[in-house]
Amino acid sequence: MSEDTHNVLKRKLSFDEMIEHLEQKKVKFDLITKDDAKEILQKSNYFYKITAYDGLSN
Repeated sequence: MSEDTHNVLKRKLSFDEMIEHLEQKKVKFDLITKDDAKEILQKSNYFYKITAYDGLSN
């Protein structure tokens, strides 16, 4: 990884910003609503899985 690439960090998007970003990428919400997509992002992302696993180890 080059030094320039290493120093560039993206900020984490909120769930609403994620939905907006998907729309900008031409993702259509025909099969599920935006609210359903937001709920999926909130409950089924990697961070959720890690924190759920972390709770088991305590």
